[in-house]
Amino acid sequence: MTNYANYKKFVSIALTLCIVFSILSVNMVVAAEPGFVAETITLQPGSTARDINFNWYSDQTDNAASTVQIAKKVDMINGNFPEDKAITVYGTVGDASAGKSYHKAGVTGLEPNTQYVYRVSNDATTYSKIYTFKTGGTDDFQFIAVGDPQLTTGNQDSDSIHSADRTTTTRAGWANTLDLISQYFPDVSFMAGTGDQIDTSNSEIQYTYYFEPNCLSSLPVAPVVGNHEGTAGNFGWHFNVPNETPGSAFGNYWYTYNNALFVVLNTSPSPSASTINNYISAFDATLKAATEANPDVSWIFVQHHKSTASPASHQTDSDVLVWTPEIEALMDKYNVDFVLAGHDHIYSRSWFIQDHAKVEDVDYSANSVTNPQGTLYITMSTGSGLKYYDFRTSAPASPAWVTSIEGLYYEAATPFSGTLTGKPWYTNIGIQYKVPQFTVIDVTANSVTFNTYRTDTMESFDTYTVIKSAPAVVTLSGVADIVVGNDADYIVSVSGVDKLATVTLKFEVDGAYFNGKSFTGLNGFEVLGGVEWTSLGNDVWMGRVVLVNLNGGISSTGALDIFEMVFASNSNLLGTAEIRLVDAVLSGYDNADKAVYIDSLIVNNLVQTTIGQYFSVYDVNRDGVVDQLDLTVAQMFFMAKEGDANWATAKRADVNGDGRIDIEDLILILKNIVW
Repeated sequence: MTNYANYKKFVSIALTLCIVFSILSVNMVVAAEPGFVAETITLQPGSTARDINFNWYSDQTDNAASTVQIAKKVDMINGNFPEDKAITVYGTVGDASAGKSYHKAGVTGLEPNTQYVYRVSNDATTYSKIYTFKTGGTDDFQFIAVGDPQLTTGNQDSDSIHSADRTTTTRAGWANTLDLISQYFPDVSFMAGTGDQIDTSNSEIQYTYYFEPNCLSSLPVAPVVGNHEGTAGNFGWHFNVPNETPGSAFGNYWYTYNNALFVVLNTSPSPSASTINNYISAFDATLKAATEANPDVSWIFVQHHKSTASPASHQTDSDVLVWTPEIEALMDKYNVDFVLAGHDHIYSRSWFIQDHAKVEDVDYSANSVTNPQGTLYITMSTGSGLKYYDFRTSAPASPAWVTSIEGLYYEAATPFSGTLTGKPWYTNIGIQYKVPQFTVIDVTANSVTFNTYRTDTMESFDTYTVIKSAPAVVTLSGVADIVVGNDADYIVSVSGVDKLATVTLKFEVDGAYFNGKSFTGLNGFEVLGGVEWTSLGNDVWMGRVVLVNLNGGISSTGALDIFEMVFASNSNLLGTAEIRLVDAVLSGYDNADKAVYIDSLIVNNLVQTTIGQYFSVYDVNRDGVVDQLDLTVAQMFFMAKEGDANWATAKRADVNGDGRIDIEDLILILKNIVW
């Protein structure tokens, strides 16, 4: 009994000490807190990987200026901010909601692979605590895609694996997701959202929960306007996005990261057939501006909210049915590689889609694909566990392109007229685990790999890689000049090809100077059916030829001649003729011997050939015949030499090329006279 009493006394003392130390700890933290506390501080990507944008809140009563000081972390000494080596940037400030002000600023031209420290101020005098972030490299990079946190002040979905008894909040689920990302993937460059950051458009407490995880002061976020953000101003107050398209609806913007372009579109509205064009025009303007500013990127991603390729409930909503064909047409127009979307709180990965149809010439049995045509659509599940949607199993009544078959829906047009079992025509993989998820995306010069994780087990349940091989190089070469009446020879060659089997070439010919004489396949290629000719007017003709290799395709890293064109020049017509290679479409076989397109790049598409008259060196007067008149002209310039005032004319008589007109020249001309 005594021992038990002593034990209770010891425990009581220990608990008392814990409480005291906890209080002291809290007091010490408060005492160490700087004079300015930035609220909901966040980073957004800038225009490039070398740029970063900042956004934070403060009280409206103290908002004289928006200031960011940034320096390299290596310049810190004893944990102190290196103010003498810092860059100070001034931004903008404006009224937000509930007595708050928003602050925005941006920094450009940062160094790659560098740890930075920064602090912010609302008066350029009193600064916040020190935050850190790291810039990425200049080549390969990794980023995170997360869908629909949709933060509330309540619990996760009742079916969530995390909270069968509904005791886990969305706030806790979101914090857990971000903690796992920080723990397992500390080197990600940024996080790409797909909308619905919060549940109620003007709820500041929900935005507070969204920005609460510590990593978001170091991890740039590229947000998307979701239908739960709507048109409320809070989204714009809380985020500082780059390159918003002038004249476009808010939330349409773009940014780049190394070799990839990211275009963000606001699909939060619910358009009808009569209003859809207004939104599509705005999207088109953003995509046009982004792609024209970045013509050489390897990859194009689009982020938006309302998935047009989900197998779950929202897919048959009237607004999504209106969005779908219009979004797909834009993706085709701008050759978008990937679309990241949300809204349906389910995970799915589509087939490759082009012209509102499944691309068939892809090996879908593998977890990687090389040089596919079309766009891959990925629908993200929730990042917090708010709610989950079930698979849709019934067809909508409209529009006309959707029909019902065996309780499912599919694209009725050819080639999708057969019976489907279990999913819409566009869905390759659809999974509903009812657990928060996120996707890790690794980007290299020629590949993008998606790994999607469930947060309860950290299992990657879907891995998929898209590869773009280096384009084959197509080159046109030929003669620079010929004598009238002779033939001109031109060669088309390729390099960097693997199992090249068919080549379709289009070329333009100046018919005033040339007539086609022969067209021959080389190195195992044969001409299929001859050349098809089309008049373009003004004596210009378009030729189209198909080359085939019947031996299983041919591979070559170096230049390989595949096609020879021989043209006969028209007699007595002198001048410069052009041969122009207009297009080259290549196809071959993949590792499974399935037909695939081969990307190609024409590096020389034009050869200009001068067609001139031949003159004998002894034809001094250039009348086409060597006779006594040539000897007479040479005698007129006898004893002239290089450097004389008349040498430009006299040098024709210098038939031996020794720089003077003498007896040797006269003898040579005499010997070659045609009597």
